[in-house]
Amino acid sequence: MQIQPPIINIFEKAVRKAGRSVVRDFGEIENLQIQSKNVG
Repeated sequence: MQIQPPIINIFEKAVRKAGRSVVRDFGEIENLQIQSKNVG
């Protein structure tokens, strides 16, 4: 395995942390869209 520069490790941790929020937000958006279809 190749040794990664420290900046790559920082970027990887940031992307993984942000990814959790993005997945959660998309789930909330999907639920809102489903709810709005049932109202109309």
